[in-house]
Amino acid sequence: MAQRVHILLKMKIELTSQLTQSIHQKALQLGLKGFCSVPNKQNVEIEVEGKNRSIREFLHFLQKGYVESQQTCTYQKEIFEDIKGYTTFHSNLV
Repeated sequence: MAQRVHILLKMKIELTSQLTQSIHQKALQLGLKGFCSVPNKQNVEIEVEGKNRSIREFLHFLQKGYVESQQTCTYQKEIFEDIKGYTTFHSNLV
């Protein structure tokens, strides 16, 4: 079964290219489709869809890697049971 999740990370530090690249790579590794946008140097907007297990693993990666361990951001998510039909994962990451 597939799910879609919309995530907003509000960073307490300025984003680095290493941090944003790791988010992009994890989504690709898990076969997720959607987008990642960095509207400014302290916010990341992500929307991904894919298998429920991949979504859970991606959320766990974000939660443990950024929110809890480094306490570098606040984290908001909304999970949807419908999918939009993204065919690739793209981003405007620098």
